[in-house]
Amino acid sequence: MRLHSAAVDFATCVFLTASFLNGQTCPNAQSGGGTSTLHAAFNPTVPSRIPTGPTTPPGVITTIPRPPVIPADQYQQQKSVPPRLPNGLPPGTASISPSGDPIVPARLPVQTIPTVSFQGIPETFLVQPPSPTIAVGPSDIMQIVNGNYIVRFTLTGQQTSQTFVPSWFAGTIFQTVCASNQNCVFGDVNVRYDQMHGRFLIVLQALDQVSGTSYLLLSVSNGATFDSGWTNWALNERMDGSTSSTNWADFPQVGLDNAAVYVTTNQFSFSAFTFQYAKVRIIRKSDLYNPATTTLPYQDIFKLTNADATCTPASTLQVPHLRGRTQAGTGAGVMINASDTPNATYFTLWQINNPTSNTPTVTRNTLNNVWAYSYPANAPQLGSTVPLDTGPSSFNQMILRDGLLYGGQNVGFSDQPTTVAYSVIDVLHNKVTLQQRFTNGNFFYPAFDVPASVGPGNVLPNNLIVGTTTDANGALTFAGVTNVKAGEDFYAPSDARWGDYFGSTIDPVTGGLWVSGEYAKLRVSGTPTWGTWNAFFPWSTSQAFNDVDSTEPNFNFINVMKLWNVTKGCSVNPPAFCPTLPVVRSSLAVFIIRSIFGDNFTFPQTPFFADVPATDPNFPYIQKMMEQGITQGCATNPAKFCPNDLATRRQAATFIIRGKLAGLFGDNFTFPATPFFTDVPMSDANFSFIQKFTELGYTNGCSASPAMFCPDSTLTREQAAVFIVRAFFN
Repeated sequence: MRLHSAAVDFATCVFLTASFLNGQTCPNAQSGGGTSTLHAAFNPTVPSRIPTGPTTPPGVITTIPRPPVIPADQYQQQKSVPPRLPNGLPPGTASISPSGDPIVPARLPVQTIPTVSFQGIPETFLVQPPSPTIAVGPSDIMQIVNGNYIVRFTLTGQQTSQTFVPSWFAGTIFQTVCASNQNCVFGDVNVRYDQMHGRFLIVLQALDQVSGTSYLLLSVSNGATFDSGWTNWALNERMDGSTSSTNWADFPQVGLDNAAVYVTTNQFSFSAFTFQYAKVRIIRKSDLYNPATTTLPYQDIFKLTNADATCTPASTLQVPHLRGRTQAGTGAGVMINASDTPNATYFTLWQINNPTSNTPTVTRNTLNNVWAYSYPANAPQLGSTVPLDTGPSSFNQMILRDGLLYGGQNVGFSDQPTTVAYSVIDVLHNKVTLQQRFTNGNFFYPAFDVPASVGPGNVLPNNLIVGTTTDANGALTFAGVTNVKAGEDFYAPSDARWGDYFGSTIDPVTGGLWVSGEYAKLRVSGTPTWGTWNAFFPWSTSQAFNDVDSTEPNFNFINVMKLWNVTKGCSVNPPAFCPTLPVVRSSLAVFIIRSIFGDNFTFPQTPFFADVPATDPNFPYIQKMMEQGITQGCATNPAKFCPNDLATRRQAATFIIRGKLAGLFGDNFTFPATPFFTDVPMSDANFSFIQKFTELGYTNGCSASPAMFCPDSTLTREQAAVFIVRAFFN
């Protein structure tokens, strides 16, 4: 472990697309680079020393600070709109397409009844709000709440580990970020599972107002499981690139794409606690996920402004979690923010250009003609005259799939003052194509993600989970989570701040939707308490092929392959998939390349292989496989691909792992050293690939007792569908 955190390199202005309004140009953003060397290894399976700093004693209410980005009096004025009082009408939804794009007829991609549902982290210290978040890997559920614990559950909801948040960062990191040893804040927690590279990522703020320190804490797992070991990092948030500021960072929000991790913050002055500007910190995955990294570089972009009439500062930037195909219409470094002005009719969409370079720039695009929105009104609750503070009109979580940006937003409309709205945004054409909102109730904090079963097109998931104080019949009730957990009592401390967000994620193995939310528990001796609840909703698809009905165990995987045009099946009329037929190497190449790039990609025109001429219908896909380093062919002199040979399970594992990891690690990725299978020993030439393939949850092998992978068995089409969807679409 080393103790030092410094910002070096450079500071400069970011080139920003000019926006001219009333003869003025809204100012450019700024940027700069820095580094941190403050890091330490951590193993959550080994008991750690509790930090010597203070903890919150029982009976003391501590509020995680999140000051408003507009002046407090303006915030209260916006929030003073009378909430909607239930009138007995059942809640519903309403939709529009601002762009005029056709709305895809409703699909049912997520079941509406959870198959797993269990109590999450309970209130231990009286910390508010909990803002629960959740991440799910191949074999682990992780949940975090503000100020309390990082908890690991099994996939059936059994708790197996609990670590106090400051204990997770105990040692030199804790001593540095909490230098005063006084009531430091560890809050605004986020946990993600990066399904692209098989890592868990924890992000939170550490604020010490006494010593004037503000740090971004990052914890990254070394593999795809909770017990794979972790590396903790602390990055000084008072630094804007290489320049020291007098500000602290609030409300870190994390996004991921195939190349980088992005953490956005709102910067506030230490002296007055007033909002100054928003910032995004860009960290290359090749640095963050490298276990040999001892100096972590980053790039900051800050002081971004909206292109509205007064050039208002952008706030609460959200960067999406990239899902599905990593190279199909996604772009790199997309951000979005809502406005903080009443009755706004625009969002600001940002494109970060060259995000992994030392000179990233941003392009600003204003998306107009959306529903006029303001901050949501506070939510009434049964049994109390104290309403719940539902926060500002910011986006809570963003998901990016195939060039479409999906977001859930706390919002207030003139006729629905406390509700949640969802938007679909075409980032390639800079337009909002779909908006949907809850009606006839009081709704807040979307637990939002987009499973692969949604498919392409102008459509949103059918099961949208939110906090609410309105029951299914339109009556006022206690604060709970729709379709997940009903409230049990009212929640009314002096400051009824209910939260900042709920959590949601996609199961990387089964493809369904996990959600985590907060509900009001029974009061204890008159004291209001909160609880958290986690639930899993399996995915659901419609039959695509006559020979694969709903009783087939791989039904959904095969249908998702068809939804995203990875396969057209083995027959068009009648539609058939031929699930048990073997896959040839050329078909496997088509499946993999379509799962990464779609059908729109460039490829070398000069043939790599003697047996795959330019006239071969699969020539583009095989050429792309070779260009990407996914295959080396089957022979070298002359160079051949053997396109008509039957593909084996070992070839599928090798090709898929290279397709996911080659761009970041080449063949030098980490993997479990202890063999999973008796028929794939350490001496096997493809041992590392099959180990990684198994660690990421793509296979359970071909036999359980003894554990076997059957590496040289022929790959069938249904096996290929399961492998492909788990690897590239979940």
